[in-house]
Amino acid sequence: MASNKNKIKENSLPQRKEKEEKFSKKRKVTEIAYEEEQAIDKSIVDFEIASKLLEQKKIKKRKLFFKNSFITLFLLFSLVYFLFSLLYDKGTNPILLLIENSLLLTASIFFGVVLYRTDRRRKFIILGSILFILFFGFRMGQQILSLDETQIKTSKVLDLRGMTLTDAMNWGTKNNISIVQDYEYSDYIDEYMIISQDISPYTKLQNVKEITVSISEGKNPYKEVVIPSMLGWDTERVLHFIESNYLTNVQVEFVESEEKKDTLIEQNITGNMKRNDELKLTFSLGEEFVNEEIKLVDLVKKSKFYAEFYCKQHRIRYEWSEDFSKKIEKGKIMSQSIEPSTVIHSDDEKLILTISKGKEVVIPNLTGMRISELTDWVIKNKLKIKITDQYDEKIEKDKVISANYHEGDKVEEGSILEVVLSRGPLKMKKFDHFEDFQKWADKYGIAYEEKHEFHNTIASGEVISYSYKPGDSIKNHDIIIVTISDGKETTVPNLVGMTKKEAKDKLDSLGLKYHFTYRASNTISKDKVISQSISSGSTISSGATISIILSNGEKEEKTEKQEKQEKQNKKEEKTSPSPSPSISPSPEVEVEEETCKEKYLGTVSREMINILNGDGNFSSIKSQLESYFRSHFSGATFVVKGVSDSQAASGSYLGGVYPGDEIYSCRTYTIELAK
Repeated sequence: MASNKNKIKENSLPQRKEKEEKFSKKRKVTEIAYEEEQAIDKSIVDFEIASKLLEQKKIKKRKLFFKNSFITLFLLFSLVYFLFSLLYDKGTNPILLLIENSLLLTASIFFGVVLYRTDRRRKFIILGSILFILFFGFRMGQQILSLDETQIKTSKVLDLRGMTLTDAMNWGTKNNISIVQDYEYSDYIDEYMIISQDISPYTKLQNVKEITVSISEGKNPYKEVVIPSMLGWDTERVLHFIESNYLTNVQVEFVESEEKKDTLIEQNITGNMKRNDELKLTFSLGEEFVNEEIKLVDLVKKSKFYAEFYCKQHRIRYEWSEDFSKKIEKGKIMSQSIEPSTVIHSDDEKLILTISKGKEVVIPNLTGMRISELTDWVIKNKLKIKITDQYDEKIEKDKVISANYHEGDKVEEGSILEVVLSRGPLKMKKFDHFEDFQKWADKYGIAYEEKHEFHNTIASGEVISYSYKPGDSIKNHDIIIVTISDGKETTVPNLVGMTKKEAKDKLDSLGLKYHFTYRASNTISKDKVISQSISSGSTISSGATISIILSNGEKEEKTEKQEKQEKQNKKEEKTSPSPSPSISPSPEVEVEEETCKEKYLGTVSREMINILNGDGNFSSIKSQLESYFRSHFSGATFVVKGVSDSQAASGSYLGGVYPGDEIYSCRTYTIELAK
């Protein structure tokens, strides 16, 4: 037993050591695990702290961005207000305005810096900023509302309807657009207000240079109204009808009658009539007129018609006079020679009634006045204005050059003031066609002269050159020289003696046109040229027409009867009151017998009169006439030539072909114009 115990002791010692070692190892593992666990817990805490810090940083960055954006917008708004006030606040002294806005801008910048540098009292700072912005917005809103539409330069045509002429002219001046005025009557639009415009509102201004506006002249005297039968109406009802329908030419009479006193007993029109047509009305004075006492009423400020009506109604003798008045409207009674409430009889002295001519308008010095000032003055003084314009190097653009009245002249209200407005210095424009240049020059009274030259490449009638280049300044009295091409220069050949084919080939090779007629000849064989309308060696333009007379063979003997008939025909031609179309033969031709198949082409229409009544320019009328005859009467030859005539204006018609004349082929007609 003892030995067994010893064995157990011997065996237990290493086991215990082994256990201790295992426990020690286990403890170390536990300690390591604990340390690792502690490290993990610490890293988790650190991560949470870092995340919170990062989130706080992001929030702070967002707040800073919002703050900086707010400050930027605040300062930008302050700058916009500063510039807007300087440009559009017209009611303040400019120096005071500059000082006031500079102080406000400085205060805004200072406040913006304070906002940027501090994070405290955010609510107070934001509230202050909002108050600043509200103040600027309120002031800017006031200025926008006080702005007239005409003060703002726009990119589209403004709706001018209902505006005054002054406002329209101001807008036109700002947008470099000429406002042309036309007057018309209107029952609905007040006098001097714009009724309509020829360019639609909101049209782009890009190509708009001129707008014509219609201005109200007041009620239309030519408008038709329906006149009912007013027989039996009393005077008050008739007067009300006349005034409410704006009748302007009413004649009244009062006669003794069995009808009730002061009732209408006759009228000359019932039904449709114009307001200014004469309407005659006859009223009853009763069976017997009694010369009773009349307490005179106050006629001052009454219309002329009402005063006349009153005097006739009470058989008061009266007469008219006229004078200017600053207080009484034009056409109203401004004074009466017998005081109101005076008791009179019909056979007493005459009542003199003075009619107002309106305010006496004294013309100021208009030269150099701006158009906006002028129209404002015209409207205030109830005048009418008619404006034309022209270029002038001495008078600034949109200022008056001249007027039909001079300084110190006295005129009545309603008078028409005609003014010439400056377009500024004249500069040469570029023109594609001569007709465009002519219209421009004629419209503005620009002097020019035509010079003709042959040219190998530029077609006849086209412009070779102008004496001024586009953009060149032209002084008031300078003359523009226009050089016009007569086409390629061609020398007329001698065709006499050639056959018809030879003449045709020759003329075709030179680019000339031709027209053949025949006559009998004993000396030139058949189908050969006897003469030509333009002599050989003459210089003409390519494309011109030459009339050629060919021989028809031997001359036939005329009978005595034929000779008598021929003489009679010549005699009738000389004594004929209206000139007949003339054939232009060569001087050598004595008698023509045309074998060209002559046929009726038509009759000259009244279109020719329209051409002759055109712009009065020789070249333009010549060109239009040639074009008209070429297009309407192919087969006949027409020559339009200029004749020097000191007593006739350029382009005036001197003779030749007349409207109603019959035109035949194979003939040449000559038209003469003053050159």
